[in-house]
Formats: sequence, structure tokens, C-alpha cells
Amino acid sequence: MFKNESGEYKVSEGEAFLIRPGEVTYYEADKEKPWSYVWIGFTGALAEKFHGLPDIIRPDGSIFGEIKSLNSAMIEERLCALTFRLYCNLFEDKTEPDYISKVIGYINSEYAGDIKINNIAESLKLNRKYLARIFKERCGVSMKEYLIRKRLTEGKALLEKGYTVTEASLLSGYSDAFAFSKAFKAFFGKSPKTLKKAGK
Repeated sequence: MFKNESGEYKVSEGEAFLIRPGEVTYYEADKEKPWSYVWIGFTGALAEKFHGLPDIIRPDGSIFGEIKSLNSAMIEERLCALTFRLYCNLFEDKTEPDYISKVIGYINSEYAGDIKINNIAESLKLNRKYLARIFKERCGVSMKEYLIRKRLTEGKALLEKGYTVTEASLLSGYSDAFAFSKAFKAFFGKSPKTLKKAGK
């Protein structure tokens, strides 16, 4: 188990976790099957790129195996070569997973439930701040703003179908009608009751 400011993650065999400078973390190995692991630290300019990686990564496992099996002959030279091989493996040109589509798909299907941004990031094994940044860069709004827009748009559609304000608020993910009405008026410029009256 690995925990940082973004959430708690289960670390499986062959995976690695990142500890960034100044970040408060906690980790604990399984008591019955403790880890056999290797620590590698990066500093300087080469370390900057790690900020863009997810919290949990799965590098080429053979590299760690070779590091653990090093003998005394040319150990520093071999360790250097393997460390840079690991670096190349992590940052070589790969097709980046479409995290944004996954977030949008999740919100679009689960908007009526109790969605937490931390839970979305954790399900994707991504740092919450990193996911928030790339979502805002590509969509122009934050994940929270996107969720609010989705809920209010769905709520408006329900009102137009004849649902009451209370029904529309609950079905679109709001726990009470007052919070829904307040957000609705701020977004659409009129209250849900005004919309219902106009529709009659």
C-alpha cells in the first residue's frame, strides 16, 4: 500500500511508486508477502520530467531484476547503464492513454452519484493535481466545473420533461433542491421554478 496527498493506492508486483520532493507519503508492505524492492533516486534536470508521470507506474521489470542481481564487477558502470535504460523506458515515445475521455465518460455516466475528483484520479492511478491540470488544459474548464455543467444540463432537461424541482435536483446529483436551485440560477440566469412556469 502506498499513500500520498492525492490518495491511497494498492501497489502490485512489478509496479513502482513515485515520491516527489517535499511530498508527504506513507507506504507499507504486505505482512505476509513483504516486498523485494529497489530504490532509485533522480535529481537535477533529468528529475523534472517525473512530475508528469502517474503516481503508480509499471516500468520494464527486467531492469529491476538486473539491478538486484548485480555483482561486484563494474557494478557502478552497470548500475549507471541500467538506470538510464530505466529512464528511457519511462519516457520513450509511447501512445499516451486517453485519460480525458475516461474522465468525461465517467462523469457522464456517474454524475447523479457522489462523485469525488480524488476517486477519479485514484481509479486511473494518477496524481490528482496532474489529472486536474491536463483536464483543464484540454477542456478549458476544471473537472468540478464540467461535473456541475453536466448536472445542471441534465437537471434542466428533467424539468422540461415535467419533473419537479426536487426530483430534478436528486436525479441530477444534488442532495437538496436549494443547492440545485442556487447553482441553476447562477448558471442559466433564471430559477428552475421560472423554467417550469414557462414550460406550462
